[in-house]
Amino acid sequence: MGHCVGSYSHSVEAGQCSIWALTLEDNEGNWAMNTIEVDRYGRLVQIRGKHNRQPTAKEQNILSRWANEKGLKY
Repeated sequence: MGHCVGSYSHSVEAGQCSIWALTLEDNEGNWAMNTIEVDRYGRLVQIRGKHNRQPTAKEQNILSRWANEKGLKY
């Protein structure tokens, strides 16, 4: 996706955060849309698309519904 999520491995190992991916599934496969950082307090800290772009309005809507369903703060 062209961003630095790999540099978060130490934080994930230490339990400080978790990294998630929002993907789009269609007839041709799965496509990565956003990378999401959730901190240990259940807050969505960062959401980035390819090359650090901000999420689109449609992606934000999906993320908001996911966060509400999982009890996360968005």
